[in-house]
Order: sequence, then structure tokens, then C-alpha cells
Amino acid sequence: MRGWRFGVRSQFVALAVATYVGAAVLEAQTPLYNVQDMTPFAFAVVDTFHFGDADAVIVRRVNALPHDVILVRHSRLDKKWLSEALHVLAEVRAHGGDQPTQDAVFRVTEPGPKRAREDEANDWARRLRDDRPNELDGFGIVHNLVVYLPNQRK
Repeated sequence: MRGWRFGVRSQFVALAVATYVGAAVLEAQTPLYNVQDMTPFAFAVVDTFHFGDADAVIVRRVNALPHDVILVRHSRLDKKWLSEALHVLAEVRAHGGDQPTQDAVFRVTEPGPKRAREDEANDWARRLRDDRPNELDGFGIVHNLVVYLPNQRK
């Protein structure tokens, strides 16, 4: 009886170690998202744009990269507006696909309840304020930040 218990215990320990090592190897070889599974978009900070009644808009462009640009007024550069805009972009992509088929503009409404990635959006807002402006295709030299969003699952 004693040998049997020892054998079961040894097999259990060996299985636990093998599972742990296997999971670590799998995790090291398989990142959460591969770059091919993600589509870039950009945040850009502007003083004015053609939509006087909006504080943030999403511009989808077929013939420019990145295809999706979230324009946010300086006065609305905070985690709530950025996370709300990202939420709207995710919904737009869920309905219209990761790549736009036609140019379009979507208004971002007042931020609602706390959204996912709000803490990350706080970091994005800081970087947009602090980093040097650079060229963004179609918008000139502006404060902008390119971020990757996972592709929609089919």
C-alpha cells in the first residue's frame, strides 16, 4: 500500500511539473496577439475640425494609413473621451469590418459609464500631451499616437 501511494504521488508531481513547464513554453511561443491579428489606428489631437458640434470623431479612410483616425479636441484629451472613442471604434469595426470599404466619419458622443482600457487611455492622453507632434497622413503635423486594436473574430 505504501509503494502505491508513493507511485501515485510521484506521477502527480511529474504531471504537475510537466503541465507547468508546458504552459510556460506555450506562453513563451504564443503571444496574446500576433501583429497580423491586429489593425492600427491613430489618435490625433486637434484644435478644430469640420464638425462644430462634436468633441471627438472617428475618421475611416480607405486610401490612407492608418485607415482609422480618432480626432479629439485638446479640451477633451482625457481618459474618458479616449476610452469612449475607442469603444465606438470597436463597435464600428464590429459592424463594418477591420478595414473600411468606404470613407466615413462617426461622431463620438458624451462618455458613458466607465469603459474598458480607461487606465491605458490615461497613459495615451499623457503621451499625446507630452510627445512631439509628427506627420500623420492627411492631417499634417499633429500630436498623434498609433495604437493597435485586435481584429474582429470571425
